[in-house]
Amino acid sequence: MRPLLILALLLSGCAAIPAVPASAPPSSVPPSPEPVVLLVKAVARGGHCVTGSTCESSLTVMSDGTWTRVVDTDKSTGTLPGPRVTALADAVAHTGLATAPPFTGTCPIAWDGQEQVLTWLADGRTVTVASCDRTFDPDDPLVVATARLQEDLA
Repeated sequence: MRPLLILALLLSGCAAIPAVPASAPPSSVPPSPEPVVLLVKAVARGGHCVTGSTCESSLTVMSDGTWTRVVDTDKSTGTLPGPRVTALADAVAHTGLATAPPFTGTCPIAWDGQEQVLTWLADGRTVTVASCDRTFDPDDPLVVATARLQEDLA
């Protein structure tokens, strides 16, 4: 009889243990924001500036829309509106510059012109293409988007 009493006590004790919920309660910690990464960098280099040095300008746009423009020693910064960032990201996604045919002419820097260099991220890796290495199609979405943006920010 004693073993039966011990079994009854054990079973009644197990019934008093609350069940573990099927899913954990929602976390009160908000998710981490996406990291800010390079969206596109456009560099124009070459030619002779008024100062007597080689001209160079750059425009860097980050994934959060912040931008920095440097022309010789002048620097300006700002933030693009969301739709403009989306359009630029779309241009990056649809560019064909990385697989464009090789450039076979004379690089414009040979006669006081400028070379264009575009850098962006594709699948987490940095891609850089220079107009003196690959032929830049003037209708490529990234070429068009960066040229318009540079004009608008000038």
